[in-house]
Amino acid sequence: MANPEPIQTETLTAVFRGRPLKGIEISIPSGYTGIVVKDPVTRTTDDEDRCIIATHSFDRFNFWNLDKVPTSDDSLQKGFQWVDIASALHRPIVDDTTEDLSQRSIKGQ
Repeated sequence: MANPEPIQTETLTAVFRGRPLKGIEISIPSGYTGIVVKDPVTRTTDDEDRCIIATHSFDRFNFWNLDKVPTSDDSLQKGFQWVDIASALHRPIVDDTTEDLSQRSIKGQ
């Protein structure tokens, strides 16, 4: 398998605890919103119900890899590709299109 290409030309760089990081800015897919949540109550046991509150929202974020440029082969990028695929799979089928296709196949088109 060939090495995946970087998904954008401008790569961000940083250092964390002496280790080099390479990153890119990623936009949240259309129709979705990223949120930051907070648990205002400290639970004393794992059995207690958890209540989280959205404190902020965002439409893009920085994605970092340790010492390599992010590519479309990264698991996060593949997850975002799945959002587009799932949307296409669950889109309603329009009856008019179905009838047109079936008539074409009968007419040999």
